[in-house]
Amino acid sequence: MVSKYNLKNKLRVAIVAVDQRITGALKMAGLASSFLDYTKGNGDINPHLNNLASLCHILLIYPSDLFHPSFRNINTKCIPHPPRPALKNFIITDDDFAKAFMDLLDKDVFTATYRYETYYGLVGREGWPRRSPTVLNAECYLDLMNISLYEFFLYVEDIAWKRIRSENECAGK
Repeated sequence: MVSKYNLKNKLRVAIVAVDQRITGALKMAGLASSFLDYTKGNGDINPHLNNLASLCHILLIYPSDLFHPSFRNINTKCIPHPPRPALKNFIITDDDFAKAFMDLLDKDVFTATYRYETYYGLVGREGWPRRSPTVLNAECYLDLMNISLYEFFLYVEDIAWKRIRSENECAGK
């Protein structure tokens, strides 16, 4: 589960790496100052995916950096990844998450365990309220497909880059 990653400490270290105060970085990401205080099991945070992506945007890191397999058993004082200035224009949207869930989740397998409403909320089906799951919930959903959070975020990041390139090509014409 996510607690083995100690997400809370990795985010604190990443915030310091971009030379910001925790409250300032959270405010820039549109998050409450208590964001890193929310805990679930073993004292680790359990943010919604879209909130985590917003904070990673401010920190100039990819969300996948936080779940890289090499960080599972490493001291939490490690920086998830050095800030990348090239990521200033990189933003993951709710539509990117929805497309990733639609592509990666097998509807029949998923709905055998979870509700149809949950599936339709994840994939952004029209007429259903869109839901951004928490990291722990997403991990449980993806476990059905034998997909790690790291692999999921890599896929979402690829979708986001394709969307951004497509938007830039359209704007350049």
